[in-house]
Amino acid sequence: MDSLQEINKQYFRTDLPSLEIGDIIEVSIKNFDKNEKDKFRLTRFKGEIIAQKNKGQISYTFSVLKESDKVVIRSIFSYHSPLIVEIEKLPHAKRKIRRAKLYYLERKIIKKKD
Repeated sequence: MDSLQEINKQYFRTDLPSLEIGDIIEVSIKNFDKNEKDKFRLTRFKGEIIAQKNKGQISYTFSVLKESDKVVIRSIFSYHSPLIVEIEKLPHAKRKIRRAKLYYLERKIIKKKD
């Protein structure tokens, strides 16, 4: 098991901030053009972290919930992915989070929009 961790250690990202449930973040991602493999554009996804899985491992993922005018979008990102350019934590009113997963926010927002 130790040899597997040593192999994965070179792929860990240390330039990104630590994330917690309830943080409001903006993730910048590279989107490559279908026709030309060299060209890409940056896409920003802003939302609240509602779930995390496998924190401290190479397979660490986090889910971000974004609320737009008429739809609610949930996107899952891999923390150690080379496609993530940066993660920026945005200031917000700090509130106490008592749960490990905030899936209820998604249902609450959908109910509010109906």
